[in-house]
Amino acid sequence: MASDANLYLVADGSPVTDTNSANQTAVNIGATPERGLRARVHYSAASAASGTDTVYWKIQSSATSGGTFVDIATSQVNQITLTTTAASGDIDIPFHNPDYTQPWLRLVSVFSSNAHTDTVTYYCDIVLQA
Repeated sequence: MASDANLYLVADGSPVTDTNSANQTAVNIGATPERGLRARVHYSAASAASGTDTVYWKIQSSATSGGTFVDIATSQVNQITLTTTAASGDIDIPFHNPDYTQPWLRLVSVFSSNAHTDTVTYYCDIVLQA
């Protein structure tokens, strides 16, 4: 996927497909600039095999790549409703991580239910806030 960003919160910036809530690999970015950063989640093929569910993403930080992660930002207010009709679009998640002791970030997808066959394909890049 083309992007002017050099930092991705998914492996190699390549699209991934989740069918359940999932953690992506952590990336060490250090502290963020004062004006903050924005994670851009580009999603497609977001659907539910039956019924209606939702999915949203959150950004987490940690002191180490394998440490305890805490939420620093979420797209929950802009969650995507999954139906039998596939959807696509973009979600922006602004965030600021001024703590140099928590330089590891990861993207987490959160599905409202794992009882159905929900699916979403997405990738996520990071850009400076305007």
